This record gives sequence, C-alpha cells and structure tokens, in this order.
Amino acid sequence: MNNPKKLSENKIDNDNTLIDNTNSFDEIKLLKINPCLKFRENFSIANKAEKFNEIFEVYTTKKDGKEYLICPNYKTNRISIISINENKIEKELEGHECHITSIRYFANDKTNKEYLISTDKSNLVIIWDISNNYQIYQKIQTDYKDYILSCLLIFNIEISSFKVNNYVVISCSCIGFTKLYSFDTNLFLKNIQNTENNLTNYLLLWKSKKDDNDYIIECCYKKIFIYYLLNNNQLYAELISNSTANSEHFGGVIYSKKDADLLLVSSSNGYIDVWDLFNKSIYLSININGSRYMDIIQWNEKYTIVTDYVNKSINIIDLTQMKVIGNISGKGIASVKKIKKINHPKYGQGILSSGYDNYLKLWTL
Repeated sequence: MNNPKKLSENKIDNDNTLIDNTNSFDEIKLLKINPCLKFRENFSIANKAEKFNEIFEVYTTKKDGKEYLICPNYKTNRISIISINENKIEKELEGHECHITSIRYFANDKTNKEYLISTDKSNLVIIWDISNNYQIYQKIQTDYKDYILSCLLIFNIEISSFKVNNYVVISCSCIGFTKLYSFDTNLFLKNIQNTENNLTNYLLLWKSKKDDNDYIIECCYKKIFIYYLLNNNQLYAELISNSTANSEHFGGVIYSKKDADLLLVSSSNGYIDVWDLFNKSIYLSININGSRYMDIIQWNEKYTIVTDYVNKSINIIDLTQMKVIGNISGKGIASVKKIKKINHPKYGQGILSSGYDNYLKLWTL
C-alpha cells in the first residue's frame, strides 16, 4: 500500500537554527497495515553550509532531561551537538584533526557523570566530559594500524568491596584484537586476543542477569566473540551460524525476554539472528534475500528496525512472526546507514535516519 506523505525539509539558517520548509514529497510503503507502525509525520534536516551525514549517537542528559543527537562534521572534523528540543546546533566539539570514525555516549550511574567517546582515522581516542561543558577528559593515542570502529566505557565493576574499576574498550578492524585501558588511570591494560585477524568490529557490553558477570561482545566478520570482562578476559562463547559464516555482523542489540538474554545481530547478507546468550544457540532467525543489513535498533519487545543498505530502505521486523511487516523507502532514502530511536518533544516517538545524501530524517510513528 503506497501512501504519499509530505516531506518537510529543514534548512540551517545563519544562527544554526533549523527551519522547516515543506517543498517535496516522499512515499512510505507499508506491507501490512499495523496501528503501532502507521507513520503520521516526517521531516528532514539538511545542512547546506557544512557536511554531517551520519547520526552516531542520540542521548538524553540527566542534567536537563533534553535529547541531543551527535553528528560528525566531515568537512571540519568537529562533532556537532544538536538539541532536538530546541531544534538547533548547540555546540561544536574541536579536538580531532582527521575523519571521525565513531562516537558513543555513556553514563556512570554511581557518579552521575556523562561522557562521549570518539575516535578518528589517526587512531586517536577522545573522552569528553559532558557534565563539564564537553571538556576533553582524556586522550588516548592507540597504535592500531587500521582505524578504530567501536569503543565502550564500562563503569562500576567491583573487583572487591574496596575497589571499583572503570574501563575503556577499543576495537579495530583488520587487526584481530581489542584493547583494554583503565578509565581511571588512562593506562593500557591488555589486548583481548582473537584467534583470527580481520575480525573485531562492533562492541557491546552484556551484563548477565543469570550469573551476574560482565561480558564484552564483538560483532565481527564471520563470528561473534564473547569474553568475560574479568577472569583474564577468558572466552565465553564463539557464536557462528551457517547462514552468516561469510558475512559481516554490522551491529547488535541486547534485550531480555522472560528468563533469557537475547542478542539481535544484523549481517551483511540479509540475516538477522537472535541468539540466546545463556544457551549459546540461535533463538530465531530471519532472512530477506538481496538485503544488506547494517544498523539495528530495538523498538520494543515485539519489533526491531534495521537499515537495508542495498535497497535503500528501513525495515520494520516483527520478532514474533520473524518477518518484515513494513518499510520506509522511496526517493527520500539514500543509502541509509545509521538509525536511532528518539522521543521527539513535538512529534513523539520516532526514528532518526542518516545516509550519504547529507540529510538527517525523522520518521515518527
């Protein structure tokens, strides 16, 4: 079913405020009518003066309760902090001198401190203290030969009743190992070594409810590796399926269902595998031939949303039926890469998407 919808394009004025101008159209295609997934409003943000075309992070600050999206500026190598509530660029972070490769947000619940961690092609890692006006908290110059793909900040790991450790975890492609640093001292601790090269990719932290352990998950090429954070980084599991044995795992989401901790992983050959992390086995699996899945988010316990790079669409997947029940596609989608779920102050819950067309789009449901 094709429903023409108005697409409001936003332009950036000289004061960095985003201005709405409705002057184009797009189509939203729903394969099946579903009241939970009916699109009712959409608009886009275009930055003509500069160049940001990827959403690396969306977060809500504890300080003011407002939502912000984080975009790298590939022209200036700055990081744009955009207030979703005020609809304007609030701040530009300077510190990187070359192409930015990753940005993620983390909060320390015990100290109420909030941080961004960003990396660039020179293998420089910067930790930004959000609570202190985005000042640089730490810089880590790694010795990777290829650029960094993903980072984690892990807080409040209690070794004993007297000591709490915090960690920086950094992964890089084409190397075959992930590096572990101390967040407290900025010192290198160890390499988490894989058995093969060209593996390390997207990182996740899994806090197991069953055994109260903390694990690092690497969504890699061919395999998924899971390590105990403590216990000398011992390997917990090496997950591999016949369907994704020769594909790249671009992203993952962890969620709990009943007594199980599940890992949703999107892969480059059009598969989404749902792993039972306790049993180390595939719980559910879905495949769309001809698709190339990249970023993945969890909408709720029933729905997950993933970008399809080849078909230039955003697919909505029903996890109970394990099939695509709707998609966003059309001329307004151009090589969609990253997506994020937000709660917009005006339009409600929706999806932010980004691609190579220098547009950031909000699709509200």
